[in-house]
Amino acid sequence: MIGVVVLVVSLILQIVAAVRVVFYVRLSEHVKVWMLLGFALLLMAVRRLRTLTVVLSQGNVALIDLPAELLALAISLLLVVAAFLLQRVFAHWRECRDNLRDEVAQRQHSELVLRDREADLLGLLNSINDAVVATDVDGRI
Repeated sequence: MIGVVVLVVSLILQIVAAVRVVFYVRLSEHVKVWMLLGFALLLMAVRRLRTLTVVLSQGNVALIDLPAELLALAISLLLVVAAFLLQRVFAHWRECRDNLRDEVAQRQHSELVLRDREADLLGLLNSINDAVVATDVDGRI
């Protein structure tokens, strides 16, 4: 009976991991990668489901290789944890992207302000009829 429980839990975990991974398609440009990973996880779930249906249809729990199924359960659990931890990676990626966009916007604004200031100063210098000599703090020309 424990073998059936292990199979069912493993099946559920693999489906949850697959659904979670497909959720990341919306958050990334790498649609093919996430879809392939989700499909692979679903295939793993189908494999678990096939084993479960054979065992239940024949009513023979002895068909379950418990050590192999416990290993599959551990893998399924790790996949679900990793799938949920990926959310933190995407949140960090979005934060970095947004910070970069803000910095680029600030630099573009600064460049515009600098160009305007330069144009103002050039206009001022061009309108002066007298000679202008610029010196540094030490009085050097």
